[in-house]
Amino acid sequence: RLGLDAEMAARGPALTLRWDALPRAGGGSAVRAEPGDPAMAAARRVEAALAACGNARRVVEAICIRATALQAAERDLGLRRREGKRLLQTGLAALALHYRIG
Repeated sequence: RLGLDAEMAARGPALTLRWDALPRAGGGSAVRAEPGDPAMAAARRVEAALAACGNARRVVEAICIRATALQAAERDLGLRRREGKRLLQTGLAALALHYRIG
């Protein structure tokens, strides 16, 4: 779920054509971002899920959202060897609670 929501959030707001917009002399655009956009809702869900991970947030974000390898994530985040695995396990357990899985 986290990966799908992150992918949707990364797409940004959808642009829609306002059929009710009156034509203007000057060529104004009738394209706008919808405030209730699914991408914005997905971004809120991603933020809530990552917040539930606590101090494991950076590792979960690197591995589950950006698809970084565990060793690369440990190196990039300045973690000791195997510390990333422990944080990932903690983060995944927090995600399972957040999503009410298991």
